[in-house]
Amino acid sequence: MKNIIDATITMLEEGKPVVWATVVSQEGSAPRSSGSRMLISKGETTLGSIGGGKLEAETMKAAEIHLEEKGAELLSFSLSGKEVAAAGMICGGNVKVYLETIANDALPFLKELTTSFSRLDGVLFVTAIRKTSVGFNDSHLLWAGGKIISGGLTIPAAVADHLPSVEKGRVPVFFPLTGEENQIYIEPIELPNILYIFGGGHISLDLAWISHRLGDEIIVIDDRKEFANRERFPMATDVQVQPFDVAPKGIHFGPHDDVVIVTRGHMHDLDILRQTLKSSPRYVGMIGSRRKNRMIFEKLLEEGVSQDQIDQVHAPIGLDIQAETPAEIAVSIVAELIRTRARGRAAKNKNWHV
Repeated sequence: MKNIIDATITMLEEGKPVVWATVVSQEGSAPRSSGSRMLISKGETTLGSIGGGKLEAETMKAAEIHLEEKGAELLSFSLSGKEVAAAGMICGGNVKVYLETIANDALPFLKELTTSFSRLDGVLFVTAIRKTSVGFNDSHLLWAGGKIISGGLTIPAAVADHLPSVEKGRVPVFFPLTGEENQIYIEPIELPNILYIFGGGHISLDLAWISHRLGDEIIVIDDRKEFANRERFPMATDVQVQPFDVAPKGIHFGPHDDVVIVTRGHMHDLDILRQTLKSSPRYVGMIGSRRKNRMIFEKLLEEGVSQDQIDQVHAPIGLDIQAETPAEIAVSIVAELIRTRARGRAAKNKNWHV
């Protein structure tokens, strides 16, 4: 979501109105879940996806109209039977997509919204579903910790009572209340995924590009400036040139942080892994042969690192797709990251390697 908000702000500041297409309700085996969002701007490449195929094509067609008329609309799709087959899709189910034109008046709210991604108190983004586009501030609000922190939307009492449970559950909720003008969509603001890549070689470069397409914030660290620079990693949020035995010491990795260790030597890997395991990142992956990994693990055990901590390390790294080239290895790592983020998997249960 954050990458779409950032892109929206940029386009609005350039004087380009945009349309957001958001999946607010999904039943059955629909292609994308609630909260999936796509940014559409006239004459510009879209960002994001709500499922592709006929669903996306019809949504973009409607969005072009709203870009001209500054409107809003709730679209309903029934993706089943002959309609799915005719569209060449493999998913079915019912989907509601909310289209909303976003103009320059939304900039203050959107900039406030970007700060929500650094908050740790369960921010909710609330949208009133309208037939026509009105002021962004009057159609949205941010709610956290039992109070409104931004926005002018008045929430119906029936919805307000549910806000704490939505905040706790962290799952988007669509409220189809009586009267079409009163429908409410509530979306938890999730912290962005941050991917720390230690090492700036070929695998790192491919990994950064692929992860960037997923919307990750990417931080690349290498001790060589020819491998850690903006020209090489233009997609990265931050690029640092630091010795590997120093770089991780000032970082406390959290539950939305992922660490990939792909340096050029096992001593560097040892330095980074030693510091990383003092925190609790969601994912830690380290490239290398089984022999090299065993040597590093034995050294850490001698230093007092627990076996449980070592068991959290994905080493060998990546899913077993018989990857060989740097790009293939990067794909295998990203695939493992996606699965870990989706449902978690203990590294010690792995029976594959790259």
